[in-house]
Amino acid sequence: MIDDVKQRQMRANPAYKFKRELKRLAQHMRNPLIPANKLKRELLRIGRQIINLPPFVISYLFATPYYDLVLARKCKILDGKAEPKNRIAVYLFYPQKGLQKSHLRAIDYLAQSGYAPLVICNAPLDDAELCKVLGRCWRYIERPNFGYDFGGYRDGILSIKTQLGSLDRLILTNDSTWFPLPGAMDWIAASEALNVDYAGAAWAWAVRHEDPEDFEKIQWTVDKDRRNFHYASYALNIASPILRTKKFYRFWKNFRLTNEKNRTVRRGEIGLTTWVKKHGFSHGATTELMQISQLLNAKNDDEVLNLVENLIFVTDPKMKDITEAFLKDAQTSEPFPRKRAEQLIANAVARQGMSYSIMGELIENHGFAFMKKSPAFRNDGTDAIVQNILTGMDAKFRKDILGEISALDR
Repeated sequence: MIDDVKQRQMRANPAYKFKRELKRLAQHMRNPLIPANKLKRELLRIGRQIINLPPFVISYLFATPYYDLVLARKCKILDGKAEPKNRIAVYLFYPQKGLQKSHLRAIDYLAQSGYAPLVICNAPLDDAELCKVLGRCWRYIERPNFGYDFGGYRDGILSIKTQLGSLDRLILTNDSTWFPLPGAMDWIAASEALNVDYAGAAWAWAVRHEDPEDFEKIQWTVDKDRRNFHYASYALNIASPILRTKKFYRFWKNFRLTNEKNRTVRRGEIGLTTWVKKHGFSHGATTELMQISQLLNAKNDDEVLNLVENLIFVTDPKMKDITEAFLKDAQTSEPFPRKRAEQLIANAVARQGMSYSIMGELIENHGFAFMKKSPAFRNDGTDAIVQNILTGMDAKFRKDILGEISALDR
């Protein structure tokens, strides 16, 4: 009975119907005796099936072929002045308001760390900007802005197909963060020192989170086998055991592109992390948070309160509301509700990831080398938290970043 229900559900699925029609058409086309008018009817039937497919199914089936057959023709590939090496660093950026000093700083860092920068740009640069980039990189690819970071990473990896098997390491990084931060850890050196096949800067969704109103139920248990656990894609260092396998290239060749961010996260960040684990490769992060209690126990009540006040919420408005209500109550609570504060912090990190939630704490006290950019452009008080983080940084760096924020905000 259960199998019958599943079969009926499968047959009702638009994607299943579409595949069935394709098979029927293929059978007709193999038969040279099929009249032209019947073949035309079959083609029209296929067309109607396509029109009736949900948008996400159309994207799943056709976005990657469309990009490869149409949009990829617009890519421009140029050689830079840097020498080729057996270590390549893909740096993807989108110069929405032109080339920024932070872009050049990131490329310089990659080159100085012994990697050949493969720079991928999702918008055209003017001649002067292009000259600056070409003087720093090994290869430059200008491409249509399609597929978020994994779309750009894919173009970079497909362009080095013949080199992949001989590479020592491959870095994937992008301009969703400002990096490297002054005074921070040397992330590349730290990622290499982990001696794992797949190294990230941070991970997310390894801890089972609670609903915002139930934050006091949180139990901080890190489980990297959780379904949606993943390493953040803004900084990945991949070693040769992965690069040598043909399955790695096939992952990227067959990757389903999409211009929907959530689907890119599922297929990209989560998908690639899952692929790494499935194939038995070792993995880890340069910043681990196995026991959040160790971080919190070292703080006094005022410091814990300050951490709550500086939690960053980008995609979790309900948790932000709960936090604001907690802070209001904490003003009149005696003694300070420390345990609840710690539980609130833990749930915030579990729900959204450490790269956002406790960004200031990681940067100021743990040598974190990355600052996510998106919080700087929110008008809900989050931008003020970012400004406060920048206050403690090198004056020249702070001036450059504030200038970039101002330019992008206009």
